[in-house]
Amino acid sequence: MQASDPVGNGPLGFAENVNAPVTWDNVDDIGEQKLKIGTVLGYANTDEFDEKAGTDWIHAIPAPDDISNLRKLARRRIDVAVIDNLVLSYLIATDDSLKDMIDTLVFNERSLECETLYLCFKDDETGRALQDKFSGDRAKIGVEQIVES
Repeated sequence: MQASDPVGNGPLGFAENVNAPVTWDNVDDIGEQKLKIGTVLGYANTDEFDEKAGTDWIHAIPAPDDISNLRKLARRRIDVAVIDNLVLSYLIATDDSLKDMIDTLVFNERSLECETLYLCFKDDETGRALQDKFSGDRAKIGVEQIVES
C-alpha cells in the first residue's frame, strides 16, 4: 500500500449523548469512572487507550461498526463511543438511521489525539499511476476544502 501526502487531520475522541455528557482529563479518568466505551472491532485507537482496554482498566464494548455504536449511544446503552470527529459528522449527515439523532449525539470537547489523514493506493502499477495523478491534481481537487466540508 502506498500513502499520499497528508490530506488533513481528524480528531479521534468520543461521541457522547448530550443528555449524559462525560468529563475527563486523561485516559485514566475513563477507567476510574467505570464508563462503558463503545469501540469498533478491528479498529486501532490510541496506544494508551488500547493498552488500558486490553487490561480491562477501560471497559471497552466492541461493535461491528461506528453506526452500531452511535445507535447504542443514543439509547444510552454505552456512555461514549470512540470515533473520529469527521466520521461522526459524516455519518450523522448521511446515514438515514441516524438522522433523528442529530441533536442527541455530539463530539466530546476533548480529543484522544489528532490523526493525520492519508489517501492510500495499492502498491501496483495502477495504484502508483493513481497516486501520481492525485499528487499532480491535488491543488485542483481542493482536498483541504473537501475534508473541511
